[in-house]
Amino acid sequence: MAWSCRKAMGVVLASGWGVAFASEPVAPVAAAPAEEERTISERERWEILRRLGADGMIPFDARGRALRQLRANLASGLLGEATDSIDGDRWIPLGPSPISAGPASFSGRVTALAAHPTQAGTVYAGGAQGGVWKTTDGGSTWTPLTDTQDSLAIGALAIDPSNPQIVYAGTGEANGSCDAYYGVGILKSTDGGATWSKVGATPFANTSIARIVVSPANGSTLWAANTTGTAGFGCSVLPTSNLGVWRSTNGGSSWSRVLSPLQTLTITSTRELLISPSDPNRLWAGVDESGIWTSSNGGTSWTRQTTGLPASGTFGRIAMAVHPLNALELYASFEAFGGFNLGVWKTTNGGTSWSQVATPGATTCQGFSFQDLCTYASNTFGQCGYSARAIVRPDGTVILGGTTIVRSTDGGASWQDACPDDVHVDQHAFARGADGALWVGNDGGVWRSPDGGVSWATRNTNLELTQFYPGASLHPSRPDVALGGTQDNGTPLRDVSPRWRHVFGGDGASSAFDTAAPDTTFYASSQYLLLYKTTDGGLTFQSAMNGLADGGTNLAAFIAPFTGCPADGAVLVAGSNNVWRTIDAAGSWASNGPDPIDPSGARIACIAFAPSDASCGTYAVGLENGKVWLTQDAGGAWREISGGNFTRLVSDLAFDPANPAVLYAALAGFGAPHLWKSTDAGSAAPTWTGIASGLPDAPVNAVLVDPETPSIVYAGSDLGVFRSSNGGSSWASFMNGHPRVAVYDLVANASTRSIVSFTHGRGAFRLAQGCTTPAFAGVSAATDESVCGTGVRVSWPTPSSWGTGVSDGTFEIRRYGPNGCAGPFTTVGSGLPRTSTSFVDTSASPGASHTWRVVATNACATPLATAGVQECSAPAVDAADAVACPGVGDSVAGSKDAGSATFAWSPPACADLAAQEVYGATSFAAAFPSEWTLLQSGTTNAYTEPLDGGFRAFRVRTLDGCGNPSEP
Repeated sequence: MAWSCRKAMGVVLASGWGVAFASEPVAPVAAAPAEEERTISERERWEILRRLGADGMIPFDARGRALRQLRANLASGLLGEATDSIDGDRWIPLGPSPISAGPASFSGRVTALAAHPTQAGTVYAGGAQGGVWKTTDGGSTWTPLTDTQDSLAIGALAIDPSNPQIVYAGTGEANGSCDAYYGVGILKSTDGGATWSKVGATPFANTSIARIVVSPANGSTLWAANTTGTAGFGCSVLPTSNLGVWRSTNGGSSWSRVLSPLQTLTITSTRELLISPSDPNRLWAGVDESGIWTSSNGGTSWTRQTTGLPASGTFGRIAMAVHPLNALELYASFEAFGGFNLGVWKTTNGGTSWSQVATPGATTCQGFSFQDLCTYASNTFGQCGYSARAIVRPDGTVILGGTTIVRSTDGGASWQDACPDDVHVDQHAFARGADGALWVGNDGGVWRSPDGGVSWATRNTNLELTQFYPGASLHPSRPDVALGGTQDNGTPLRDVSPRWRHVFGGDGASSAFDTAAPDTTFYASSQYLLLYKTTDGGLTFQSAMNGLADGGTNLAAFIAPFTGCPADGAVLVAGSNNVWRTIDAAGSWASNGPDPIDPSGARIACIAFAPSDASCGTYAVGLENGKVWLTQDAGGAWREISGGNFTRLVSDLAFDPANPAVLYAALAGFGAPHLWKSTDAGSAAPTWTGIASGLPDAPVNAVLVDPETPSIVYAGSDLGVFRSSNGGSSWASFMNGHPRVAVYDLVANASTRSIVSFTHGRGAFRLAQGCTTPAFAGVSAATDESVCGTGVRVSWPTPSSWGTGVSDGTFEIRRYGPNGCAGPFTTVGSGLPRTSTSFVDTSASPGASHTWRVVATNACATPLATAGVQECSAPAVDAADAVACPGVGDSVAGSKDAGSATFAWSPPACADLAAQEVYGATSFAAAFPSEWTLLQSGTTNAYTEPLDGGFRAFRVRTLDGCGNPSEP
């Protein structure tokens, strides 16, 4: 689920050139469904607070200025640039690619699609902050194309129909979401996406591109529609005057506006733009709050279509589609204020007149129920301003996308649900492939339907578009395991590369592993510090909020922090506008300081423990109002230590791992410096020094001190990663292998030598410690050890390489349940030397089916082989040696003569019957077999006992070929 920011509350427009956040008292409210109006307002507040300047404004063109400053500082040498030749200077992707959620798989928000006109397998996809991706095999694999571009926020894609090698990507997300980054104009490629140039930077400044249309008659002519946006976010911003429809007649080199607010009489976004399939001079534009405008001369003049349509002022966004074989037939879906679906209109004369068709009713999608196209059941608002698209197939089938998907095969007279549970909600893009297949992009990624929406298949495969929030965590001893909260895709657990398993819902927030039992026990949270705990590896969660009174209220931030003590996993600290602490692994929480911690009532934005304090008593909190508070006695006493130096939200704090007196603070928003350092943080009056020399003026969201070399410091900003090798005195851009995308968190673990960047749009990246991943094919077989052996033998081939720069490593063997390598696992072998090629698992339950996975980890702890960890054995059973032959049962019959007694029985049916044993005792009460005497063993089915032999009780049991005895 996601949101529309139309009419969202909590932010007011400021006069002049930016956005001001209204100050209002923070009052507790009860926990609520994930997509109610309070959630939207608070998500918006959380995002915008991280982009404000010291004056409470978001500067105009702030990101553009930061990019120009970045280039200038690199050119002058004020800012260095890391090179590939330095050991450890390479980021490798960790996914998610994709997030596994039962039968479904998700990646992240896809906002645009474009399908090649003649090659059925070639499709381009654009992410909200994930850039442009391309597939040439129908979505089986994807390749990122724009990781180094100035903006990875994509709002529109278009292919020149006369030359499909020419591709246009309109930057800036055009949906009304609160983290919709604006763009830098239009990117153009003339070689199918291999290289790009920027066009239209000036006319589209501070806006997002919603649609691009290329003339089929002349590829040099194209049109673009743009939407509002400022400083990187699209919610509650000032209107900008350069909105409308733009035209270029020279392939994008220059642009002129052909439909502007002077004509539409409203300074609103134009989110829809269509071209007639039969007349390249006929265009239709959907202008928010104004209506449908049409041009018959390529955009030179425009006329608003009104006959039969809703009156302006009664609707918001419009989604439109034209029949590809009948240019006179169009459909338009209108948003009512409040985000509901106002209805659907149709024209059969090119727009001269319109009539309303049936309005889509109750539907489902991803397991949710909807009262209309955009509104969750029983909600008091909808999301048509955020997700609204339409497309018509050549056979006349109409597909509408809102939060859900519906289809009509009778021209809109009726609608059918077209969104099964394994398709994500919130539809943003449709495209029709050269083979007629329908492609959809939504908040969960990409899906393909070969039959017009009747059936769907995920095409997320290796798309890495996840939008992480702060508060991610790493397993304390496994370099391959991580946990992180995401926008709209809950909290996934990376337990098998490249798969991340969805374990917790909502908008995922902070997380933590229990260091005492991290394989099974960890914590996840969602909005407003709703905190939960699992003790079975994420299969189930229980509330972990006993005593945490502020959890589930807006006394806590939308994404509220909590973190565990590195020295003791039972100790955790959480933040609302107060500090909370537990010492019994969230069995109970207690207030841990003044309530509120700051007299202003400002909420806590970040928390950091001093790793060198084994007592878990030294930690600091950073607040939304720019203050930092410190305790050195586990909350017994607190001191405000920022000394008035910071005037913006403190986004992150980091202690030197060996010295609790050294503390770094990162500041959000705009206005230098963004990083500060204190070397006497524990003193009565700490001093602070700005250490951001050379860094561009962009929000710094995360700061991290290298756990092995404290002089190395990392900063994660809206423009990527930067690194200092001298404690912050100077900095270098550190983007080798890392996309230029907003980094929301940086997390390290010393024991696994892991440093991971969690981005808001391109997933996670791990810093490779000077070598690459092993080239390993994974498990090759799992078979019962032998007819009579114990255990299952797991086998694998020797890795063809242990990675660049390393020749050693170890293997780990994991055992899963019978249904494949999903869910929790048991480590049955670890630290196996690099020469190993098999392992016998003797601990598997006899007779039970299991699957196995082999993990290769090289000597520099690069996590998991790219291919090997995807391989899972076929189910195997340690069974042959566990099932004994049956006993002889009641078939024993006896007779006697003067000197002996004879017993005979029927042999049991058993393929590997090896022996039949006869035992004698003086009494049946004797303990078997210790007090019984073996009288005969062989294949004979009878036994004769002398009457004077002294035995009065007899037993017969069988043995199979492995020596397993039956019950006698």
